[in-house]
Amino acid sequence: MKDKNHIIKRVQEQFFRFGIKSLSMDEIAHQLGISKKTLYEMVSNKESLVELVITAFFEEQRSAIEGICRQATSPIQELFDLTRHISGVSGRLSESMMHDLKKYFPENHHRLLVFCDGFLFDKVRSNIERGIEAGEYRASLQPEFAAKLYLASLSSILKKEYPFGNSHDVLDLFLDMHLKGMTSTKGSKIYEKHLGRKPLPGQHLT
Repeated sequence: MKDKNHIIKRVQEQFFRFGIKSLSMDEIAHQLGISKKTLYEMVSNKESLVELVITAFFEEQRSAIEGICRQATSPIQELFDLTRHISGVSGRLSESMMHDLKKYFPENHHRLLVFCDGFLFDKVRSNIERGIEAGEYRASLQPEFAAKLYLASLSSILKKEYPFGNSHDVLDLFLDMHLKGMTSTKGSKIYEKHLGRKPLPGQHLT
């Protein structure tokens, strides 16, 4: 039997690309190059498989985000890199995947919301608190409000709720306006010097 983690990763790729409902257990096994029997030795049903995939996804994202936070040299860089990372992950999730998760697997969809409203929110709020303490963000900022506004605005952009420009351009504008609106004089210098001309994924500076 192939490594379980490898199988889960492959199934994750299929779900993210094609959605969940359209893929039967037979088709999943075929795509993986394993027998249906082998697949059922790992999970009892499709719902269990979805739960494994979502759990692995959360663990992967927690690890990646914790890594970003550890490596960042400043709160401004951390928030910038977090935004880039979240955008990249969002680009992997098809609309059909999110639709299927919400309609057919509501418990796992709820887990996704909890992850965003809990783990991500805590990271952004902590970032803002540390940025204020370091003098990079304006002292008048209210961390909880600023974190909620950031995540709500980012979510709208990633869902393509804005009808103008491509997603990279809109995300770039969001980052520029959001960070410049939060930063102090000290923070503005850090942003302009180190991050103001840093390209987003898919962009090239001229």
